Amino acid sequence: MISKLATKIALGGAIALSFLPAVAFAYPPVAYERIYYAEPEHTTEVGGMYRPCLGQGITQIWGTSSAYYTETTYPCE
Repeated sequence: MISKLATKIALGGAIALSFLPAVAFAYPPVAYERIYYAEPEHTTEVGGMYRPCLGQGITQIWGTSSAYYTETTYPCE
């Protein structure tokens, strides 16, 4: 009986620990801004996204995304 309980506790702990790396890598080490364009020539802006450093605000998204974008990064302090 104790052996089964110990096994369940160990298995539950292993499953819980497997989720920790996903949280640790949720934000990149830089903030970045993407501007999305309608075409490869980057003449018509259709949307954008700004992702700040962890704890410095929330991700902002506007317009639509596309395969054509420019990206600017900013170091996190």
